[in-house]
Amino acid sequence: MTRSSLTRRAKALWGEFQESGDSALLDEAVDLLRAVLPGARDSNERVSIMSNLAAVLQATSAINGDIEALQESIELLQEGLAGAQRTNPVRKALVMNLATGLRARYALCGDIDALLGSISLLRFEANEHVDAEFQAMLQNMLGAMLLELYLAGGDLGELDEAVSAAHLAVALTPPDETQLPPRLTTLASALSARCEATQNVADLDAAIATARRALAFTTPSHQQVADLAANLGALLHSRFELTGLRADLDEAIALSSSAASAERPRAATLRNLGSALLSRSELSGDMRDLDEAVALHDLAVVALPAESGVVGDYLADLGRCRTTRYRITGDQSDIRGAITAMEEAVRRTPAVHPRVADYLSALAEAWSLRYSREADKTTATMAVDNWKRAASVVGAGTSVRLRAARSWAATAALLGDWTSAAEGYETAIGLLPELLWRSADQADRSSLHDELANLPCDSAACMIEVGRPARALELLEVGRGVLWRWLLGLPTEIDTLGRVAPDLRGLANALAKIRNEVNHTGVPVIHARPSDDAADVVDRRVALAREWDELVERVRSIPGLDDFLRSPRAERLLTVSTGGPVVIINVSRFRCDALVLRGGSISVVRLPELTHDDAVGRLNEFLSVVSELRGPMAVSDSLRCERVLTDLLAWLWHTIATPVLEHLGLFSGDGDAVGPLSHIWWCPTGPLAVLPLHAASFVGPDGSPRGLLDHAVSSYTATVSHLARERSGAVEPATAMDDRPLLVSLAATPGMPGLPSASREMEILSRSAGQLRPTILTGGDATTTAVRELLTHRSWVHFSCHGAADVDAPWHSGIQLYDRRLPLRDLAGQEGSARQMVILSSCATSAAGKSIADESVNLVAALQCMGARHVVGALWSVRDESAAVMTDHLYQGVSDSPAEAASAAAQHLRNAVIELRRAYPHVPSTWACFVHYGP
Repeated sequence: MTRSSLTRRAKALWGEFQESGDSALLDEAVDLLRAVLPGARDSNERVSIMSNLAAVLQATSAINGDIEALQESIELLQEGLAGAQRTNPVRKALVMNLATGLRARYALCGDIDALLGSISLLRFEANEHVDAEFQAMLQNMLGAMLLELYLAGGDLGELDEAVSAAHLAVALTPPDETQLPPRLTTLASALSARCEATQNVADLDAAIATARRALAFTTPSHQQVADLAANLGALLHSRFELTGLRADLDEAIALSSSAASAERPRAATLRNLGSALLSRSELSGDMRDLDEAVALHDLAVVALPAESGVVGDYLADLGRCRTTRYRITGDQSDIRGAITAMEEAVRRTPAVHPRVADYLSALAEAWSLRYSREADKTTATMAVDNWKRAASVVGAGTSVRLRAARSWAATAALLGDWTSAAEGYETAIGLLPELLWRSADQADRSSLHDELANLPCDSAACMIEVGRPARALELLEVGRGVLWRWLLGLPTEIDTLGRVAPDLRGLANALAKIRNEVNHTGVPVIHARPSDDAADVVDRRVALAREWDELVERVRSIPGLDDFLRSPRAERLLTVSTGGPVVIINVSRFRCDALVLRGGSISVVRLPELTHDDAVGRLNEFLSVVSELRGPMAVSDSLRCERVLTDLLAWLWHTIATPVLEHLGLFSGDGDAVGPLSHIWWCPTGPLAVLPLHAASFVGPDGSPRGLLDHAVSSYTATVSHLARERSGAVEPATAMDDRPLLVSLAATPGMPGLPSASREMEILSRSAGQLRPTILTGGDATTTAVRELLTHRSWVHFSCHGAADVDAPWHSGIQLYDRRLPLRDLAGQEGSARQMVILSSCATSAAGKSIADESVNLVAALQCMGARHVVGALWSVRDESAAVMTDHLYQGVSDSPAEAASAAAQHLRNAVIELRRAYPHVPSTWACFVHYGP
């Protein structure tokens, strides 16, 4: 046969293969093309044969996974492309086939360099002057490749580029072009992945609209229609899970059912339909939906190729579905089947694969549910073991590992295995910074804080239970410190590393990049090919974890940075107690204690009368009263509020203050103070964080209140680390600060109740601080622009105006000025400044909300966290006379030395409160409200 006839025969075999799928035809075509290649007449014919041979070899590799055939095709295409002129009509095919081959190599063997090479090739060609049709082809494939790179651990920038490329591909495609549906599908995939990463529903809305457009296309084959319907159904189900819109769920089920009715439905279609039916059964309680969901997940597992890379996901979904049915029916065959399916998912997935942590967690949930029904400790132990394994999967998403560690610890505590519980909580606290480093919107902040806020206190309780109070202190500090910093949007250690040490900026940037990659756990919403979970994900995650550890150790080797990204060491924290006793009140569901730091040592005072549930109940009652105190009340309501506050103060005295004072030797049996007045720094946690512990008291024999005020001067600190920082003088102003006080007074604020005391306070301030030439802003002059400008270098600021405490989003709290709210960050001071004193004689500046009761964040404590050295504020709306008396005492000696006056703020504040208590002994709302945070 002639060369031309052999070539025609090879092309005919290729056509027959596309019709029949008979792989034997490919083998014959390969032999024919190899035979004619050496005799090519010229370079153009040689390039054409190379292109055809490479296409056949790629098809062979796709069928049998032959990596050698794939590599041969890549080398042929690379040689052909190097020899092809830009005008050669075969060049386009060479480019697209080479990009496809490199992508296939990545899918088969996890060669990330092959994927990167494919992307580089497509970018290069797209930058050349090419026609619109070829540009659309390039951009579509580039979008798909960038999406795969992102899913392998890339950053959001790559995902954004994928969306842009897919958008351009669609824009360049004529509306009647048969390639429009697959290009629309690429765009929908990229948009849905970005929604999953950012929780921006607008992207998912756009993905759904794009998928609808693809489905509405009139010419696709029947199988394409089924695929497009399945994709749209999956997207609608995802939106239902985000928004709860029932219409989306119903349409998702209808579309997925239509796709599943095809002659040979894809496994992913069956899985998506099963997931949607499971969601509907959870809404309606319809067991028929649940039974069908289980059956569909069974079929999906059977329909998958034996060596599919996503078989673990399918088995885990089946296990979760059976677990759900067991929860309802108690059928033992379901829980046994669930455990078997999830154990198989673990067995068939590499141990270091990030998804293994999900499978192990689901398996642990099943064992835990079985324990709740059977009360067999063996099943609970199995749950603990699997959660422990999940927490140790280094390449897994941080949130998955942390939740696994927390569940491991909580279950171990339930079993009374306090050693294991302490280890689990220690693991969870170690992961907390990594979880909260990622960018999050406001909804994320609230939901994550609600979920994780009690974690530090439970961790400390378990460490105390096993006799390790120093480690309890360390875990409390790192856990609560990270939560505070994250909630308030403060820079992380990585963020500040490059700023405080410019020569380390390169290390900081490298750590930030790894952090962003490691914390990405998203998977595409639209059903994916098996290669989407290829081995490269495992290798990439493990490599990132190793690189992270190496970089962190490099930073720690630098003098002064040995504690970088490490929990603060107890021996350093204990140095703070040389300035006076520091008492941390740890409130946990397991036990409640006072950790007393004194003279460089730590001791534990058990608080047997204090429970977490009681503290939450008292907090909610307190917040209800605080809310009432903001406005006018009937006499009967006012008396009731005073009784509630009096009862609360008595409870604080008996459950907390008395045992601590006895331990410190400051309290005798008859209730009298022992020795000179001491200064105690309180660090209450959880629901106690905004209660008036400093005013804890009881009614004495003479009918007047007596209590903590008579035994000690009380100050607060948000964390021990903040107190240590202030006492060490670690915060030095980068620029000179102006000692002239800034006084802002608003007796009347548009849209707010009046504050008559503001004018009286200004009279006192003008008299007491007059020699310091204070700057006074009142009325319409007290705008955010004017205040911001003056705040920059002022070390002493006083606001007599309304507080704006956002109870559910504390990072939005601030002070209400004449025109709008001044945020916390401006009040605390700019980075590099050191605000000496911030006084907030305003309304409810320390109030917190029920939604964050497990670790109440308040405005005054937040200012300390943000760098203000001394902060004085009120827990609820203050009376005019109370604010005036507080101001009068607080400004004693300020004209002589503002710094000394600030240092004496706690003593002056106590004197003011004593005076008010003497005048109104049975009206605690007048005197128990003021708090001081600072050294």
